[in-house]
Amino acid sequence: MDCDKLSVMASIELANAIKSYYGTFRDYFSPLIRKARKRLKDEYFVYDMASDGSLRFWRDILGDKFYNFSKTPIEDEFRIPRMGDIIELNECSVSGWLPFFPGKICSQDAERILKAHKEMFPENHDFGLEEELALRNDTDVLMGFANIRLLPCNHQYLLNASGTFGCAGIPILLSERLYQEKIEEQLAKEGVLSAKIVGTLTDLPSDLQNRMDRMSLKRLGSIKSGTPRIVLKVDEIKKIGQGGETAVHAWTQFIEKKHKFSALMSSIFYANQLDDIQKAVNMVANYKQFLEGELIGGDWEFGIEFDEKRNWFNEQYTRYENIDPTQLFLMYYTSPFGRPMKKP
Repeated sequence: MDCDKLSVMASIELANAIKSYYGTFRDYFSPLIRKARKRLKDEYFVYDMASDGSLRFWRDILGDKFYNFSKTPIEDEFRIPRMGDIIELNECSVSGWLPFFPGKICSQDAERILKAHKEMFPENHDFGLEEELALRNDTDVLMGFANIRLLPCNHQYLLNASGTFGCAGIPILLSERLYQEKIEEQLAKEGVLSAKIVGTLTDLPSDLQNRMDRMSLKRLGSIKSGTPRIVLKVDEIKKIGQGGETAVHAWTQFIEKKHKFSALMSSIFYANQLDDIQKAVNMVANYKQFLEGELIGGDWEFGIEFDEKRNWFNEQYTRYENIDPTQLFLMYYTSPFGRPMKKP
């Protein structure tokens, strides 16, 4: 009888061991099997972010609404990713600075905005330079030269996967576990890291969409028309290494208190250089001096904070002193991408 009991117990233990083994086997191979099935069904897309991956991704997403702002030739054939498809991003730069308008810089909306500005102020014109500067800065932001950084929401982190140009990046969503185990420490130290990302294309969760909507520009109507609210929900992140040069944009909207006029300003900085953001913030914040000077006039206030982790415009910037209105205008007018050619 005792031998029978031992035999039954041994059988149960063996069955549990086999079940555990096959569970581990299934957990290990399920992602591989899923990816293989997606490839067979033409539901697996690969983009090389170190070359033209961002452009190719937004071309495939936007279709006939795509605008190639960089003029870089794209030679491979057009494919259409759909919700639920797997996206693989190779050699991408991962940072906390996601585009405020995902995909807009690659859309015909951006092309239309730029064309309207060029028609209003053709090359070598000698009129309305103050108006041109103000509208040029508006144009830059509305085209998509604007990034934001968000705090985690519901144990998820919304980040950016891009090439060297962060405004054309792809929003990615990481679970708290994946973020903390894989990239949190390095991202805090370096600002940017390189990685291979594999994830599922899905709609941006409503809670994150609502948070981005709360940062919407005031008195400009619906400016997000045509920009898709999608995100890559990350399943795997690997081949993590040191990040390279990644250009993103600090920015804000100024509101004139009496008449509620709007003015926008952005300034480029490199996310992999942790002290570079302060220079960009200084450039954006001191634009208020130009607006309130004799060339424009009025009483202006900051309307938007682009960074949820830090309130940069709450006196955490260096005010440009001893610079007259004409010098201030010339500095901004001759500053490509909102950065001065020389220190003011």
